[in-house]
Amino acid sequence: MKDEGRGFQRVGGEGDGLVRVGGEGDGLVRDEGRGFQRVGGEGDGLVRDEGRGFQRVGGEGDGLVRVGGEGKKQSVYPTLHYYSLSGVAKMFATLLLVFVCLVGATHSGQPNIPGKDVGKPRLDMCPFAGEIYPCQCTWAVDLSEPDLYCPHIESLEQLQNIFLTAFFPTKWFWRIRVSGAPLGDLPEDLFNDVHFDEIRLNSCNITSVHPDAFRASKPYLDTLELYSNLLTDETFPWWSLSEYPKLWRVHLHHNPFSTFPTLNTSALEDINFWETPITTFTRDQLKGAPNLRILEVNPNLESFPADAYLDLGYLEELDLSNNPNLLGGQLSFGQVTLNSPNFKYLYLSNNAISNIEVDAITGVTSTRLKLFLEDNLLTTVNEDVFKPLMDRMLDGWGELDVEGNPLVCDCDMYWLLNNATLLANVRTGSCNDGQDLHDVDISTWVC
Repeated sequence: MKDEGRGFQRVGGEGDGLVRVGGEGDGLVRDEGRGFQRVGGEGDGLVRDEGRGFQRVGGEGDGLVRVGGEGKKQSVYPTLHYYSLSGVAKMFATLLLVFVCLVGATHSGQPNIPGKDVGKPRLDMCPFAGEIYPCQCTWAVDLSEPDLYCPHIESLEQLQNIFLTAFFPTKWFWRIRVSGAPLGDLPEDLFNDVHFDEIRLNSCNITSVHPDAFRASKPYLDTLELYSNLLTDETFPWWSLSEYPKLWRVHLHHNPFSTFPTLNTSALEDINFWETPITTFTRDQLKGAPNLRILEVNPNLESFPADAYLDLGYLEELDLSNNPNLLGGQLSFGQVTLNSPNFKYLYLSNNAISNIEVDAITGVTSTRLKLFLEDNLLTTVNEDVFKPLMDRMLDGWGELDVEGNPLVCDCDMYWLLNNATLLANVRTGSCNDGQDLHDVDISTWVC
């Protein structure tokens, strides 16, 4: 049937759609190998009908129309009447159609492709939500990897069953996060064959870790967080860290470790022992991690040998703050001897330090030293002690923090208060009468 006013013909039997066939005398040409029809004359478009129910018909300005008879599957893709649109609108409509098609393909049951797809959200690489509940799978766009978050796991068995029964389209995940779950003893192959770059199992009452608990992740793991658990010297396999060639960050704070481990991994750069019963460590325990950059230990540290850091040629940050029994409040000659040109941050805050001897802190070569001595018992900023350190701060990046000390602002402090360049590097500090060091009027002093 032909509509002379609109240029359409009915194609097929009753219930079939309409297509535009162009001008008078135009014909149809079918490419049997590709499923295309040329409709109309020279310059007209190609159309494809492969069960989706649409054809592009006519030439420039013509649109897409639905074809197919009654009972055929109806497509979710919209018909765009190009002949009624401006040039800009045509472009927008084309982009919209492409977007709708991509979304439709994502939910069309197409096979999932394991691996990474840089820069594109790929939620099709997540397991079905019902199979991994109560975990949730999202997509880390910046890293192009899926991310697994499990905030309401009720037991170790429930967590294990997810990895034993769910279908994982990809085995490569950025991280897994579990918190507040009663996991207890972590067994061998906890996550089956799924591997992670980061494993964060915090506040989970973990009492032990099997050496191969994270076997599938060994070649890939770079961050391990097991803080606020119940791990001890005997129940965590420190020696197994050497089997993780990319593991650079290990945070195990708030566990009842009583002894600093003997480290043996060149990959390790950052280790954290906040809130542990550890009272000391030695050079031998540290030298097996020669690339260590960040070391944090508190609040029970009492001592460490002067040569403890000599093998750490890349050390940048040493946090020994909040150790009220550290060295009896005295920093003796050579007590903190450093051997890293990159060293920048020394935290000795809240350690009840009342006296620092000359050259107690040595080996600093960086011009970006930041020295934190807040909340101690210092009564003066001694020139012989601090000027060699503050001379390392003169490029504008270094700083000294002495707030919370009962400093007596008298002639012993004149060397600092009278030097605007050095004083500019004092970030915080007050006299024992509460006056900020930067506001002390020394114009009438005779020293």
